[in-house]
Amino acid sequence: MKEQQEEIWRLASLDPITNMPNRESITESVYHLTRKRDPFTLFSLSFNRIAEINHTFGYELGDEWRVATVNQLIRLLPKDAMLGHLDADNVLIVLPRRMEDPEVLALGKKLGTLSTHRFRVDVYDLFARISIGVSRYPEDGVQASELIKHACIAMNRADKKIGAQLELYSSQMDIESLKRYELLRDMRGALQNKEFYLMYQPKVNAWTGQIVGAEALMRWTHPTWGSISPAEFIPLAEESSLHLDLTNWLIEEVCRYVIILPKKIPISINVSAKYLYQEHFEHVLEDTLARHHIPASYLEVEISETSLLEDAQQITQAFERLNDLGIPIAFDDFGKGYSSLAYLQAYSAQTIKIDRVFAHNVNQSRKAQGIIRSLLLIAEEFGMNVVVEGVEMMDDLLRLREFGCHVIQGFIFSRPLKESEFEQALEAGTLTPIEEYVETLPSSSRLIHAGITITRLRNRDVAVGTSPIVIMRRGFKAIAFYGSIRLPVDSDLSLVILLDDGMAPFPIQVKRLTELANGLYQYEASYEQTVELEKRLTALESEKPRGFTIQKAKDLIDQTD
Repeated sequence: MKEQQEEIWRLASLDPITNMPNRESITESVYHLTRKRDPFTLFSLSFNRIAEINHTFGYELGDEWRVATVNQLIRLLPKDAMLGHLDADNVLIVLPRRMEDPEVLALGKKLGTLSTHRFRVDVYDLFARISIGVSRYPEDGVQASELIKHACIAMNRADKKIGAQLELYSSQMDIESLKRYELLRDMRGALQNKEFYLMYQPKVNAWTGQIVGAEALMRWTHPTWGSISPAEFIPLAEESSLHLDLTNWLIEEVCRYVIILPKKIPISINVSAKYLYQEHFEHVLEDTLARHHIPASYLEVEISETSLLEDAQQITQAFERLNDLGIPIAFDDFGKGYSSLAYLQAYSAQTIKIDRVFAHNVNQSRKAQGIIRSLLLIAEEFGMNVVVEGVEMMDDLLRLREFGCHVIQGFIFSRPLKESEFEQALEAGTLTPIEEYVETLPSSSRLIHAGITITRLRNRDVAVGTSPIVIMRRGFKAIAFYGSIRLPVDSDLSLVILLDDGMAPFPIQVKRLTELANGLYQYEASYEQTVELEKRLTALESEKPRGFTIQKAKDLIDQTD
């Protein structure tokens, strides 16, 4: 009887494949740690291959994969670490002590080497794609379930972030983490306080410049961080159900705006595939259109091709419900996902929006040219419309015209416009291509690698790490630099630039922001010039790379990072 009781306990508390504690058991261990009220650290780690392996090789080999990966993981863990199975090939690592950022990063780097380890499973050599999330008690939560959830949220961020294997849920490690934490905390109140607003980027006839449509882009004016782009807050909103409220608000605002437009054109909105999983999501669209007396053809739904979920039947039914309402559907960011052509065949969409990664420097890329020509041919065969996103250079526009691209959306015609600006553009009817990034400071053939950080936030001293920047130009009490984080303009945020000479940082005040391509921002800021500081800056200058472009500026920042 005792042996039977022990076996029952084992079955109830251990994962049958790996023999490590299952989710209920490891959650219970975390719960007991919270009762002690001593600080501790959680690592949520995913090998990110089990679904693919099960699908390709079968579940038996998938089980062997889990055993092999866990056995190798155990060899890298500290002796006091506890390990538990969450789901699939995701595990939870519990360190019963407080780990500071340097120690967290060191262990994360060590665990990250599993991405390069060759796992021998049956006759196959397989690699993992490691992503790690970290939460700490008590600052990231006081309940066991909350702490585990936050570690998993951070892990999912790491999985989505290019070049990152580890993310902390809320850390003062760098500006990006601090900003993300504050945005997530303040988002629900922002919707209630009407801090969100819309901007509209025109879709333009490639030859005539006529405005034929627009995309509504959500923005958020945060009291501290200024204007926030959807690329920053939408992924955070999708970590909770708040994205449903944001989408409902977006539908309402666009329908309200279409009514007052001097000329009626289709306005597209971005909708998460998760939104389509609601039982009666189409009722929101139908009721809002009817209330504002707007034909369904004036509201287009854009769904990111990379966000489509695997439940093909549910998505197919959702598309059919939209089509029944007469609402056109566009595949956004098309070409980035691995099932693009399968989606065209399976789902009844009317428009393909070719992702900006193919439009950028298409004139110089024969591969991108081949992809765009092929997509244009496929769209013609399927009777679909095509919009090319992210066009910025005149040479690229001319090449796309040559291919027969009819509709362009990009900075070369217009950046996103405020409501009043968009109405003026619509009244004018056409836009003229403009190829320029305004530079009010004199150009330079030199650059400086540096970092930027915050020293005061809302009248309180803060200690955060640095984000990389590249200083491009200097003028009279003014400096220009590129960065990959969006900083507020003329705010009470205290910013300083750190130079790579070990000496004191110098304060700046951001005066101008220009949003460039591929997540890059160009800043102009004022600073106090001194002879000593100018000597330091000059000593750190290096030559610009030959044929310097905005993309090379981004590469330089990524290398610095």
